[in-house]
Amino acid sequence: MQSNDSSPPGTIGEIGERGLITEISRLAGRARPPVKTGIGDDAALITISPGYDLVASCDNVPEDLFAWARGLISPAELGEYAVRVNISDLASMGATPIALLWMVRAPSSTPVRDFLSLAGGFIRAARRYRAALAGGDTKESRMLSIGATALGELQPSRALTRGSARRGDAVFCSGSLGLPSAAITYFARWDRHTGPLGAREVATLRRSLWSPEPRVALGVQLAADGACTSCIDNTDGVGRSLLELAKSSACELEIDEERLPLHPLVRKVAQLVGRSPVELTFAMGLDLNLIGTLAPHRPVPDSVTVIGRVTRGRGVIVRNGRGSRIEYDNGNTFEHFGIPFAERAARMVDGMET
Repeated sequence: MQSNDSSPPGTIGEIGERGLITEISRLAGRARPPVKTGIGDDAALITISPGYDLVASCDNVPEDLFAWARGLISPAELGEYAVRVNISDLASMGATPIALLWMVRAPSSTPVRDFLSLAGGFIRAARRYRAALAGGDTKESRMLSIGATALGELQPSRALTRGSARRGDAVFCSGSLGLPSAAITYFARWDRHTGPLGAREVATLRRSLWSPEPRVALGVQLAADGACTSCIDNTDGVGRSLLELAKSSACELEIDEERLPLHPLVRKVAQLVGRSPVELTFAMGLDLNLIGTLAPHRPVPDSVTVIGRVTRGRGVIVRNGRGSRIEYDNGNTFEHFGIPFAERAARMVDGMET
């Protein structure tokens, strides 16, 4: 856990909401463009570039987030995570981040040091993506939770959406896939100190749970190129992301298993628990890679991998070189309000997941 030596002693209940706002304002610093009026007023005043559209998205981190509930991440890392998942929504639309509003709920018994560590992680991550913390809301609650609203800007008619994939398009993804899913599966069975993987591998798995990288530059590039026909950020597992694209575009996505850029640790963890690496990757996990489709005969960005094609039909099909075919639907992908991450991971470990 990161400490803040200048933090007031005691709990947030002892310094109150006004005291918290003062401390957060100190961490965030004075408002800078494009924020004209920020923390301390009833609402933020933000300047949008002339001729640009405002892009807004909000995302809340669950109170029982797997990594937080298991003690795998610190308050500062939780704050960073909240920024990353919200900025990623802007990236998937091709927008440039400009500001964030946060929403934090915490018990009054929360130590001030922990709360300001959370705020510090949030603010540092926001600055990394050149987005100012422009304000928000803090309230008392029985459990700690954090959410945010991300604001970005985008030139009109350049937004990347989910619904325009066409037959013949190439299906792509950025980065390597599956690491957070492997991490959840691993930590559902073993802790950081007693499992079969080495310390460096465990650290890589743990880090994937709080520091996925939003693909902002790639999103902006795809929006500018005009070749991207649909796009989504991967927050609920590759299977769910592909299904959402297929549903929105009323098409079938045919994926080549051999082309999937799986992280090496995915294969290692899958072998440890006796599961398929593709099954692990498709089932759950948030890595914030962009997944989408590209018009045919257009240059493919260096930072993406073509993993399949758009065909006639509906849904998602994965094929391999051995002639096997797997269809993915709502039953074998992650769904909010469905089976929780921890239970799904436990089923993976126990061989119960079908």
